Amino acid sequence: MRLIEIIYAILSLSLLWWSIFSTRQNRKGILVQIEVLLLLVILHWKMEGIRWQMAPLYSVPLLIVFFSWLNILKKWLKIIIVIICLLFTIIAITIPLILPVFTFKEPSGKYAVGTTSYTLVDQNRSESYEKNLNIKRKLAIQVWYPANKNEKGELVPYLSNIHPIASGLNKALKMPPFLFQQLSLVKAHSMDNLHISSDKPNYPVLIFSHGLTGFRNQNTFEVEELASHGYIVVGIDHTYDAAATIFEDGSSAEIRFKNLSGFEVLDSHISIWEKDVSFVLNQLKKMNKKDKKHLLTNRLNLDQIGMFGHSYGGATAVQMLMKDNRIKAAVNMDGTLYGDKVKKQGIKKPLMIFNGEKSIDYKSYKKTLKQADTKLKKPLSYYENNWKETTERRENAVANGGISIEIPHTSHMSFTDFPLFSPFFANKGEDPRHVHNVINAYTLNFFDAHLKNQPFRLNELMKEYSDIKVNISD
Repeated sequence: MRLIEIIYAILSLSLLWWSIFSTRQNRKGILVQIEVLLLLVILHWKMEGIRWQMAPLYSVPLLIVFFSWLNILKKWLKIIIVIICLLFTIIAITIPLILPVFTFKEPSGKYAVGTTSYTLVDQNRSESYEKNLNIKRKLAIQVWYPANKNEKGELVPYLSNIHPIASGLNKALKMPPFLFQQLSLVKAHSMDNLHISSDKPNYPVLIFSHGLTGFRNQNTFEVEELASHGYIVVGIDHTYDAAATIFEDGSSAEIRFKNLSGFEVLDSHISIWEKDVSFVLNQLKKMNKKDKKHLLTNRLNLDQIGMFGHSYGGATAVQMLMKDNRIKAAVNMDGTLYGDKVKKQGIKKPLMIFNGEKSIDYKSYKKTLKQADTKLKKPLSYYENNWKETTERRENAVANGGISIEIPHTSHMSFTDFPLFSPFFANKGEDPRHVHNVINAYTLNFFDAHLKNQPFRLNELMKEYSDIKVNISD
């Protein structure tokens, strides 16, 4: 809960309980209590923004009047009132706690973080989700970049247009949109349209690709940290495979993705994402020569480009590392390696793969399959073969020097912002802040080593995060 919310909750609930037990209530005192609470609500609305999760607490002034009136009735009603009030207090406190307006950890780098967005249209490619071939592929990208610490600006919302994203997540994950409404009140640490820091003539570039049904902001904990350490990070919304794509003019394109499954289908579909990334890289080259916003011109070091992604976006990062010489190093966060298979001898370029503990635990996977045996749409052998194929592809990808990292108590969504959305989104035993610290530390050092020619402090990181399993393939 936020500061004013905490103050209001403590004061309102204290007054509510006092109104039940006090024998010295008078009309004037009740009016003063209500006025104070209403002033706090107005202050909270103006400074923090109201949200539905606080609705029970907003109703406290009315309850104070009601329970104060009940004091003149028979005392046996007090028992019922106390039980009701106890249940109310638990509910009123629990709802805003399990769906919080959380805060991101402040980036640790020496730079402030600026951000801006662009809408790009690939005139050479038709939109595969449209029957009309004249409709061209349209993408949205968001750029996070290093800015001078002394430059001031207003912090941007984590998600400025929550409704299409919440609707898209509902379609993709069957999760009610109201679970995400409070995200519009969350503030990121980046600021709109600052100047790129003059500390250096240009900065290395990192491309970020979300997972299927995700969105470009889904790893804000990570992109802002990287930007604060001197990277220009470009997040891509893969239109119609993202929960929702928000364009510069405020329009949006909600997800049309329809439960693609199986290696054959997902191996083929990933070519759309590869073409998206390739197109964005081409556009960045043009922006580096002349940016319509006069922001990126001559500020992109296009000789030092890395890529990272989550899930299908992580698989895309590996495909681009294999196929595009512009990508010098890549990080895959818990992504099954769809696309062209990697040969047994590996990629022979810097690659680091993060694995969720639950994602590579075969015993847990087999146990889950047995529990769901009667509900499985295909034979058990199909899923076991999928596991074998997934493992083989992962081992081939990191052969000859690739790095694999397993983080305890993590599952697939641990590598995104999602565990911050609610305690229910985190796994048993998982500390999302610690997981994010690990991801940031290893990712930053990995890219520093391969894009900035700095020492890779792998041994130091292994000592600092001794609970993490790290494997370097021979």
